[in-house]
Amino acid sequence: MIGKPAAPPSAIETLKLTINKDIKRIKRKYVILKIKWFLLFVLPILLIVVAYQTAKQYLKLKIRAIGQKADNTVLLEGQSKITEQEKQRD
Repeated sequence: MIGKPAAPPSAIETLKLTINKDIKRIKRKYVILKIKWFLLFVLPILLIVVAYQTAKQYLKLKIRAIGQKADNTVLLEGQSKITEQEKQRD
């Protein structure tokens, strides 16, 4: 029976198909909602934390560099005073 037409789907089969479509649609909306929530709330907070940590580290490095320069100038000034005192002794 090659030319036999397919039987029309029963009411239960059509209900199953619509339920499966609805479940897929709901799952897709859930995934999109999770992505939106991440982009709106989690990512900005993460960026703020990373920017804060980066700025903190940058300031530490700058303060350390300034401190080293100050120590070097103090040492150089101290050495020049010592050499001046030695010159006066001689």
